[in-house]
Amino acid sequence: ISTTGTGTIAIHGAGGAGAGEGDGIRISESGNAIATQNGELRVQGLGRGGNDTQGIEIRTPGTTSATTLTTVNGNLVLRGTSTATGVTDQGVLFELLGSARTTGSGNVDVVGRGGGTGGGIGVHLLSGSSVSTTGGGDLSLTGFGPTSSTGANNEGVKVEGSVVEVQSGASADLNV
Repeated sequence: ISTTGTGTIAIHGAGGAGAGEGDGIRISESGNAIATQNGELRVQGLGRGGNDTQGIEIRTPGTTSATTLTTVNGNLVLRGTSTATGVTDQGVLFELLGSARTTGSGNVDVVGRGGGTGGGIGVHLLSGSSVSTTGGGDLSLTGFGPTSSTGANNEGVKVEGSVVEVQSGASADLNV
C-alpha cells in the first residue's frame, strides 16, 4: 500500500472479542510495506479478546525481508490499545524485523496501552525490530501498562534485542 505526493494513508481496525487472539491490526509476512511520500501514515488498532492480543502488531516471521511502515516527509503515527483479558496483551508490538521509520523530516509518534492480567506492555520492540528517523524527524515512544492488572511484566515501553534510533541533525529529539 503506498501513496505519492501528499496523499495520506489511514488504517483503523478493531479485533473480535472472542476467547482467542483478537488483534486490532496485524501487518505481517515477508516484505509487506506501507509507505507515503509527504503524507501522514496513521495506524490505529484496538485489540480485544483473550491471550496474545495486540492493538497493532507489526512482524516478519521466519524471513530476512522486513515488514515496514515508512514515510519520507510525512509523519508516522501509531496508536494501539489492547483491552484483552488474557496474558501478553500489548498496545503496539514490533517483532521479528517489523519496523517503522521516516527517512526525511517526518516524525514518528507511537503510543500504546497494554491490557490483560500479565505481560501487558504498552509499546514492545522485540527480536530485531526497529523504530527510527533518519532525516531530522523526532521520535517518540509512549507506553502504558494496564492499570487494573495484578500480574507481572506490565510495562510502559520495553525494548529487547531491537533498535530505537534518531540519525539526523542537531534539532531532532528522541523521547521514550
